[in-house]
Amino acid sequence: LFIIFVTVSLGVMNLILAVIVERATEARENDHERKLKRKDMERNKTMVDFAKLCHDMDADGSGSLSLDEMLSGYDENDSFRKLMDIMDIKREDMATIFRVLDEDCSGEVSYIEFCQHLASFWERDPVMLQ
Repeated sequence: LFIIFVTVSLGVMNLILAVIVERATEARENDHERKLKRKDMERNKTMVDFAKLCHDMDADGSGSLSLDEMLSGYDENDSFRKLMDIMDIKREDMATIFRVLDEDCSGEVSYIEFCQHLASFWERDPVMLQ
C-alpha cells in the first residue's frame, strides 16, 4: 500500500512539475516575441529620426547627401553622431559606407535610400555593423 501511495504521489508531482515547466516555457517565448516587436519598433523609430536628421544635414536641399555633408553632420550634429554610435558606425567608417551606397559614383546618396540600406543591414545582421 505504501509503495502504491509513493508511486501515485511521485506521478502527481511529476505532472504538476511538467505543467509548471510548460507555463514557464510559454511565458519565455511570449516575452521573447514581445522584445523582438519592441526592438523592431525602436529600430523603425530610429530610422525615421535618422531620415529627419539626414534631411536637416542636406545643405543644398537636393534630397541626397554628399560625403562632405555626412561627415559635417557627424562632426556638428550630436543626434546624428549618437545614432551612428548606436549602430557602431565611426566617422572613419562613413566613407566606406558612402562608397558602397554610391552605386552610380555620382558623389551623392539619397538619404531615404541611405536610411533604408542601413535598416536592411541591421535587420539582416546586427553584428555586420559592429
